[in-house]
Amino acid sequence: MKKSVLFVAVSTFCVVVAGSAIAASNSQGAANGQPFQELMGEIDENRALIDANKADITALQEDVASISDDIADLEGDLADLEARVAANEDDIDNLQNQVNGLDGDVDLLNDALDRLRADHDADVDGIEDSIADAAARIAALENDLEDLADSLADQLATIGDDVSDNAMAIDSMQMQLSTTTAKALANMMAIGSLQDQVDDLEIRAAQHEDDIANLQSQIDTIENDLVALTTVVETFHEVIPDNCSVVDGVIWCHDIDTTCQACNGICANAGLQALVSSTDWFAAQDTVSECAAIRDGLGLSGTIQILSFSFGCAEERGFSFLCSSFVGCPDRHRTNMDACPSHKSVCPCEPL
Repeated sequence: MKKSVLFVAVSTFCVVVAGSAIAASNSQGAANGQPFQELMGEIDENRALIDANKADITALQEDVASISDDIADLEGDLADLEARVAANEDDIDNLQNQVNGLDGDVDLLNDALDRLRADHDADVDGIEDSIADAAARIAALENDLEDLADSLADQLATIGDDVSDNAMAIDSMQMQLSTTTAKALANMMAIGSLQDQVDDLEIRAAQHEDDIANLQSQIDTIENDLVALTTVVETFHEVIPDNCSVVDGVIWCHDIDTTCQACNGICANAGLQALVSSTDWFAAQDTVSECAAIRDGLGLSGTIQILSFSFGCAEERGFSFLCSSFVGCPDRHRTNMDACPSHKSVCPCEPL
């Protein structure tokens, strides 16, 4: 609508100018017989009108420059919005990578999701505020353009009524008005581009909402898997024999009835088998803290001793609890042990 008003105004100006030029040509012959003083008076009057019109055009040009500055400010604001949306997209990519590598730490993932949701909500609020501000400023610019079109129409009407025979001045003013019209059209195109960018930002914000919903769905699935795994672990703990205990993820059993058996026999009596990996077996008992944890987990007592024992990985011996620093101990203790009953086997086991 505003473009149509501006086009009609420019068209009216062209018709008026053409009519004025023709009138000036027809009247010049008749004016040649007038006194010189009357002719000079008319010329001075026309010059005064032209000077007044130049001031109005200068004011219009200043209005157009102000509108151009407002549009530049809007473009800067939108650039900031795009940067913040890009930062949101980076955060979502990082969170997706955390979900892909999740090893069960759901609490950390929930914390990260809460932070992302809070940041996203804050950014969406900021985007909505900026969109509202941009819409208001666009509306203001549109009003300014309407005012400019109305003012141009008024100026054209005034020029058509007042200018008679000063063709050079009219040509100059017409060029200035053409420049102003071009700038106004460029401003309208810029406003359309800004509106497209606002629409794109709204679409990307909606996509962020969908990404968060997908991440929440993945977290729900992981939490369900953890519940199922917890149930399995609890069930497994319920069937562990009285002479066994889980210490740092390893099932340790001891010779509660003085059967004088090595680890294959101790684990078999518990419905289990000796830990297959000798490396894991050795690493589970070769420090003071690990050895003490095994003793305490089984409810035993005795002073911790870690030496290069051939079978003491681990064993009870009187008032001592033995662990070994000899890497070959696990392979020997599977089928052999120290003298019984002064020594009793303590063995790592696992399900068959």
